[in-house]
Amino acid sequence: MNPYDILFELYQKALPSVMPGRLLRDAVRLDGNVLVVQDSIRYRLDDYRKIMVVSTGKGAMELALTIEDMLGDRIDEGLAITRHGLGKSLRKFRVMEAAHPVPDQLSMEAGSALLDFASRADEHTLVICLLSGGTSSLVTSSIDPAITLDRWASLTKSLLQSGATIDEINAVRKHLSATSGGRLAKVLYPATVVSLIVSDVIGDRPDVIASGITAPDQSTWQDVSDIVLKYNLRLCADGFEETPKPGDPIFDRVTNVIIGSNRTMLDALSKEIRECGYRLIRIDEPLTGEAKDAAKYLFDIASKETGPAILLAGGETTVTLGDEYGKGGRNQELALRFLDLMKERNLRDVSLLSVSTDGMDGPTDAAGAYAGFEVIDRAEELSLTPTKFLRKHDAYTFFDRTGFLCRTGMTGTNVCDVQMIFLQEK
Repeated sequence: MNPYDILFELYQKALPSVMPGRLLRDAVRLDGNVLVVQDSIRYRLDDYRKIMVVSTGKGAMELALTIEDMLGDRIDEGLAITRHGLGKSLRKFRVMEAAHPVPDQLSMEAGSALLDFASRADEHTLVICLLSGGTSSLVTSSIDPAITLDRWASLTKSLLQSGATIDEINAVRKHLSATSGGRLAKVLYPATVVSLIVSDVIGDRPDVIASGITAPDQSTWQDVSDIVLKYNLRLCADGFEETPKPGDPIFDRVTNVIIGSNRTMLDALSKEIRECGYRLIRIDEPLTGEAKDAAKYLFDIASKETGPAILLAGGETTVTLGDEYGKGGRNQELALRFLDLMKERNLRDVSLLSVSTDGMDGPTDAAGAYAGFEVIDRAEELSLTPTKFLRKHDAYTFFDRTGFLCRTGMTGTNVCDVQMIFLQEK
């Protein structure tokens, strides 16, 4: 097989390990009438008059289906909120679809539905929250009526284009939302709450994933003010109530548990790489920062290694856009910069696949892209120069025309991105 087929096959083999349903089944079991989480946290279901389940994010459907199979009629009320096109019919859940990554009117309706749902919990209720990436956009609610849908959409676009980190983006969204930054936990109080979380952020912090709807918020309005100033955003960051902080008694009956992350995917890929007989070179430090800088970092390591081997990394980078830009995503931009370096150094014995685990790289229909010397050869036939497309942040067009976009369709999970570099024997 050629390098692309090898790398893509490894990705496909490892992906089932981070599917939400499998992660939930691995983390939770029903022992008689006791819900056991990660073998140590136990909930006697007979102790509660009502069991409510909310499932949100790109993995919401599979998580909801799995808990429905597990608990069946023990679920008294369920709400599932996911991305457009991913909704399915469920027995115990009201299912809603909304937009990602920029919220739409249905996102606002989903936010209202979630607050209404939470308001029906009391001290005799067990609430199971199944959270996955995408929640921040899919569930949108405002602490102030002046923050309209148009304002949310404009602010989200500005943040996504600014190069802000996911922590910075979520700090802003948490403080403007009526559900994020621990505010959902405040509405649910004094119910017993267990949140089972598929992490789509580096560091796996519950206060960042899904904008921390059931976690104490470590960011402040001062942080928001600094971010507004840093990225020149049009936002008033004064005069609003602070989000709930660590130590607030509303969290006394809340437990947040990470059931899957980017590391889970990297562990699965490591296993597959070794079983296929390749030497593994694994970078454990998560890739963050600008995609083009991450590409240079990976290229410098790869150019010094010898094959046959596969270099493995993972994380989530960003792309800072200028006033004019084309189409693409962080994985495509990373791959294009890597390709540009290959051409510049005339390095023919390495190939890279950079791909998202959710199947959606930026606002495109591609999960990522492949960089190899066959791509350079094809580009030269078409008189395409990687550097020109990099300047315009138009990686999608370059890889679409050369035929090396990686399209997987929506996978139903989201645990950040992975990068694999195939090192041929010199």
